[in-house]
Amino acid sequence: MNAKQPIAIGIDLGGTEIKLATVDGQGVVRSRDTVQTDARVSGARLLEQTVHLVRQAMGELEGTGVIQAIGLAVPGVIDRDAGRIELTVALTEEWNGYAAGPALTAELGKPVLLMNDAQAATEGEHRAGSGRGFRDFLSVTVGTGIGGGLVLNGEVYEGSRGMSGVIGHTTVVPDGIPCGCGNRGCLETVASGQAIQRAARAAVEAGTWQPATPVDDLTPRTIAALARAGDLTARVFFTNAGTVLGMALANAVCLLNLEAIVVGGGVARAGELLLDPIRHEIRRRTTVFSPERGGVTVVQSALDGYAGAIGSALGAMRLTDTSS
Repeated sequence: MNAKQPIAIGIDLGGTEIKLATVDGQGVVRSRDTVQTDARVSGARLLEQTVHLVRQAMGELEGTGVIQAIGLAVPGVIDRDAGRIELTVALTEEWNGYAAGPALTAELGKPVLLMNDAQAATEGEHRAGSGRGFRDFLSVTVGTGIGGGLVLNGEVYEGSRGMSGVIGHTTVVPDGIPCGCGNRGCLETVASGQAIQRAARAAVEAGTWQPATPVDDLTPRTIAALARAGDLTARVFFTNAGTVLGMALANAVCLLNLEAIVVGGGVARAGELLLDPIRHEIRRRTTVFSPERGGVTVVQSALDGYAGAIGSALGAMRLTDTSS
């Protein structure tokens, strides 16, 4: 690699993991890394973990390129210009109103671009992932929560405040359970990783399911493993989540005449356990866009959960390009 090769670092700050990716000036992904974390830890501790991971990456890149900027993708409503997190339901309350961008800039000495995590994932899918080749698609991230972003006419569509595609907070259950956003019955409350885990543990506690895994170890990943091993009840949790997801996504397809849905995030690693019911429900509810009329393509992300980190790095690189 040319010693003067520009490099951008992207961080995706999630509820259970911090993901990092580096990209070069040509948009080529150079490296990826993940550390486990816990959304319940203090903001100071989470920031410390993030700074440590970035500094480690900067040390490894020393002599091989020039770090231009850092992208930080976070779950929630952001003020991109101020680099401030206005509201997040996936992290602790102390992150609300926190100027994470300026804080990281002060720590690391590099310009930091703050992005909503789903918008960053959409950027990643559009420019480096499964969204390439589609002009109109919705990228939905199913993880601890549910996020989304739009590409329309071949361009990422951000909306009036950079928050388009927030499908996780559309209402699917009138007067359903409370969501951390303040609404009730959001898609996120019934189809996210947390919702799948909550439903599974409730079934154990009610005595209607006896999985071959201790209740404390039931996560979307272990539940998916049980489903693949033939546990029909474990499969039902993904079928139920995928069905509700498909209903919400079908509404988006009818509203925007999308040609594709890209499904990513940690829960999407369950693959067809989740994608099959999504596809079935979209077909059932979008008869106006039947296969004979073009249909809708539903694909899994090819970025293995790194779409947000890659997208935030690409966004940061583009920021330096436009400001130079």
